[in-house]
Amino acid sequence: MSFSHLLCRTCLCVSLAFLGQTPEPKELTENKGSIEGENTYVNPALKLKILLPGAWHFFDRTMYSTPESKQKDKEMIERNRAICQGPLCGDAEIDVALQTVTPFVHAIFLTAHQLSSEYQNRQRHPLKRFAEVMGLNSLGDGWVPEGELTAIQLGGRPAYRLLVHHKQTVTAKGFLYVADSNGRVFMLLGTAMSQPEKLQTAIENMTFTNPENPTSPPTQAADSTYLNTQEGLQKLLHEVLAVAKSGDGQKVKTFLKEMEIPNCEAWLHKMYESDKADSWMGLCDAKTLASNEKSMQELFAGLAKEEGEISTRKVNDNPQAGKGMEWGMLQAIRQPLDIYFASWKLCNGPKDSKSEPIGYFMFIDGGFRWDSGIRFLKPKISTAKLVPAKLLKKVDPAYPPEPSLSTSAELCASII
Repeated sequence: MSFSHLLCRTCLCVSLAFLGQTPEPKELTENKGSIEGENTYVNPALKLKILLPGAWHFFDRTMYSTPESKQKDKEMIERNRAICQGPLCGDAEIDVALQTVTPFVHAIFLTAHQLSSEYQNRQRHPLKRFAEVMGLNSLGDGWVPEGELTAIQLGGRPAYRLLVHHKQTVTAKGFLYVADSNGRVFMLLGTAMSQPEKLQTAIENMTFTNPENPTSPPTQAADSTYLNTQEGLQKLLHEVLAVAKSGDGQKVKTFLKEMEIPNCEAWLHKMYESDKADSWMGLCDAKTLASNEKSMQELFAGLAKEEGEISTRKVNDNPQAGKGMEWGMLQAIRQPLDIYFASWKLCNGPKDSKSEPIGYFMFIDGGFRWDSGIRFLKPKISTAKLVPAKLLKKVDPAYPPEPSLSTSAELCASII
């Protein structure tokens, strides 16, 4: 399903018309959380806790809206509901706003949606796609992004952050975050009229009481039948090849899509030093991934026409005798990572022919993921030999008679 249909009721459009009135706190349901001791926001539904600077209370975010803007928002919501088909349709399960009491310096706006098990699957539906819709596409006209979405760790789990400032009040800074917790995807925007570093630090030090991603369902690539072994990878690639031989290109595409690195940018920063992670961010680029996966799909379509065998080996066991690219791959990582290499060899090829590389695969979050940053894609597509042309019948050409001198003279005269 297209993520263009996800937006609907996630539009934030926060107004910074700072009125000098004190709102009456509205009666809140449990899933909207509570403020403990004036400065600790706790949300049981999201299992999160934030220790905030100063004293805080809840407020009605529409209290600063004009009748015209309220009507405009209402019409927008009705239009979106009519076409909405994704997991973010309808009203958010959690929609809460809180701010400092006096003076008004900081505010937080939090929305969250309960997700079905399908949309909790981050291999099929990456968190970054939600961040793009809930963040970049829902800021409204008032906020201006500063840079791009950045993958970070928020309370020990993958998240995306976008820094913003207000168009009319450029000193007003904002920090937008999108993350998962307890079967929900949430967006939190913190705004600061002054001392933005205090609010940003408080938000990024939030804590969660639930373990990370406990309910994400397995995918084909992460199925328990594909164990973290050479045989497990070989079994997976044989299944991809069998599907390619059946002519089901769409299913091959699905296999390869599921072999993307989940939460790619956050994973890179977790596994590598910041400078290396930043330089390899192209590995997570959606357009690059689509192009590489198309090339890999074409590769398997070619291999499906041949008779050959797939071989696999674990790089960790013998990384090119302590030197070379594979040794460097293992030295660069900050945490344990199992890396495998797969290759292809023709059954009817020359005895001294070498295996052709397919690529490197890493075992991440219970499944094999293709390292699309290192591409080979050079196995031979066909072993058919060209047959030299053979002359079957000789035909002597018939030439016209040579013109006589008189004929040549007449021709020249006619041209002159």
